[in-house]
Amino acid sequence: MESRPDLISEMHSLEAKCRQYRQEAKERSLKMQQLLNNKAQSRHTTEGSQASHRRSSQEVAPASPMRQPSAGEIQASQAVEADTKPFLEEKGFLDVLYRPHTIFGLCVGISFIIYSAFFRSKYDDHDEERIANVKLGLFSAAAVFLLYCYLHLRDSLFLRPHPVVWRFVQGLLILYMMLLTYLLMQSPHEARMVMKFFDSNLGVEPVENHKSYANDCRIYTPGHPKGDFAHVKDTFYDVFFVAHFIGWWGKALIIRDWTFLWAASLVFEILEMTFQHMLPNFAECWWDKWVYDALGCNFAGMLLGLATCRYFEMKEYNWTGVKGRVSFNRLLLQFTPKTWTKFEWDYFSSVKRFSQLAFVMIVIMSIELNAFFLKYALWIPPENPLVTIRLLLWWLLAMPAVGEYYHYVSNRSVKRLGPNTWLSFAGLAFEVLLIIKMAPESYPNMFPFPAYINHSYLAFFIIFSVWGYLFVSYRAKKKVFDKSVDERKLEGIVVPEEEFTAMKKKAFRIQILGYCCWLPFVYMGVYDYYMRL
Repeated sequence: MESRPDLISEMHSLEAKCRQYRQEAKERSLKMQQLLNNKAQSRHTTEGSQASHRRSSQEVAPASPMRQPSAGEIQASQAVEADTKPFLEEKGFLDVLYRPHTIFGLCVGISFIIYSAFFRSKYDDHDEERIANVKLGLFSAAAVFLLYCYLHLRDSLFLRPHPVVWRFVQGLLILYMMLLTYLLMQSPHEARMVMKFFDSNLGVEPVENHKSYANDCRIYTPGHPKGDFAHVKDTFYDVFFVAHFIGWWGKALIIRDWTFLWAASLVFEILEMTFQHMLPNFAECWWDKWVYDALGCNFAGMLLGLATCRYFEMKEYNWTGVKGRVSFNRLLLQFTPKTWTKFEWDYFSSVKRFSQLAFVMIVIMSIELNAFFLKYALWIPPENPLVTIRLLLWWLLAMPAVGEYYHYVSNRSVKRLGPNTWLSFAGLAFEVLLIIKMAPESYPNMFPFPAYINHSYLAFFIIFSVWGYLFVSYRAKKKVFDKSVDERKLEGIVVPEEEFTAMKKKAFRIQILGYCCWLPFVYMGVYDYYMRL
């Protein structure tokens, strides 16, 4: 009778042979499918050539031989086929909007350039005319570039309201990256003067950027000219209150995950405390930070955003209609998504997945912080439209970008990073480089960080490192426990019941340690509260 090791080795050899046979069968199936496809393609080509021969023989002469297509005709047909693949269409809704308009667009673009160059009004003042010429020239160059993007950029994941909208957004971010590249080559003073091109009121350091919201943290203010709750009212009517609500509603439409959104909300409040010695706008009272922001407008924005996501996820769309006639309701539906993907991020499914989600968190928080750092360094007031335009542009680009990134990390068949995701990473990198270059002059008190900030982050990294080590080791062992009983028997793995119980206890301890990672930041918040008393 064979011993147990011999049986195990024999089972392993049989399993290896089974895998080999399955691989060979798969390869034979693929070869057969390829042969069938080639045969079908050759038959289609033969039938097409015969039909072409019959048409030519009927139209020209019965005995005329079939004309072979020239190399130029073959190349032209291939170009047409390649040109139509990158563009999306929605059937049954104003088909004229999805037809190529390249010739029409070219004529419109040339007409615009002719009018701007030859028929625009003149100026009496030479200096005023020179400035107007520079602005019009740059605007026209940007318009020509956006016209090309409108006609020829590849479409992304989104089909509505029209693929042209998302091509236009891509073109705008490319122009924004060009502007950042130009500003990177200037000194801080010259970069601020360049911003006067967009708004003549810029170029002067605004007082609003030095406003602190933590000068007086009293909730009840008796005898104040504005009332007994003056500070609360001032915070409620501040521009940032509305911006928080709308911003987190937009983030909920992008991220579509409650846990991730809550973590991002807390992380941003922690980052505000971290950089408040550099940016006075980040200095807030405890009730402003945790009640108004985190539990107030942030929570309300996330709740409304996730309700919107659930509405789109469960909504039943009726795509039927009469060709050539579009109802008003159908027109409104064009501004809603055609399909809706529910993101399953699965943060702790693997170490790789957790790292990918942590990277998304870093990117989102960096884009949020850059809005404050850029307006402070370039002397742009918070109410200036340029701040709103930048945030709107990033939000529009983030919707397809996050979708592309989700498919890139979730679908193994996707090997190429999407264009919107690539543009997001590149634009973020350019913003960070511009902030770093302007930091010595704009943020003279950047270093050193306050001691309690350093201690909090040191404690966080220690706890997080221990948690990370235990999590990685736990995931390595959990792969064995996730296997079925038959798989473990086949591989000769015996797991006692005590080890299952120990793994459950270890998972609970790792979860508790993960919650403990937030404790250093609780200390940071408490210290910040007592510091302002």
